[in-house]
Amino acid sequence: MELTLFSEYKGIHFVRNGQTLEPFFSKYVTDEPSRQEVVERLKECEGLYIICSDPQKAFRYFASQFAEVEAAGGVVEMNGHILAMRRNGRWDLPKGHLEEGESIEQCAAREVAEECGLELERISVTGHITDTLHFYYFPRTARWELKTTHWYAMTYQGDYSTTPQTEEGITEVEWIERTDADERFADSFGTIRTVIDNYQHQTI
Repeated sequence: MELTLFSEYKGIHFVRNGQTLEPFFSKYVTDEPSRQEVVERLKECEGLYIICSDPQKAFRYFASQFAEVEAAGGVVEMNGHILAMRRNGRWDLPKGHLEEGESIEQCAAREVAEECGLELERISVTGHITDTLHFYYFPRTARWELKTTHWYAMTYQGDYSTTPQTEEGITEVEWIERTDADERFADSFGTIRTVIDNYQHQTI
């Protein structure tokens, strides 16, 4: 089994010894991957394989070096269009942290409504797309965080009006043709590209 997480655009793959690997990724052979070592190696490569005897166990060791956080978001579709937004200069999908007392699905719908200016009661969650993992250093809390984001497919019954949540760094919200999604998100973070690829290949 392979486990994948991201650091911005770059993928880190936990794989067993003996698997066939892409030649252009760097390789780190260890059962106890160091966060500091992974961060340093990623500076010099486009992606990284962590080659280990037990990917699940090696991942748990790696994850123990982070504060774990949980979030949810979604791909919203209406009449063959999906919602895209520009956050901090990059095309992104709406998502945010889980709040106390709400379910993951409620969190996903709420974040879509808040970040894009949609009416919450007109959003319907229709299915689960995928979960993604990414890590980063968060200056506000002065800690390294490993975030699991749960992604859902949604539909919207309303009009095309939107309002970007500017205090979250969102400057544009746009309904785009679903067929244009791969091109629009081509330069987005690895997690976002993964979500779009899964969504485009699922019937939800």
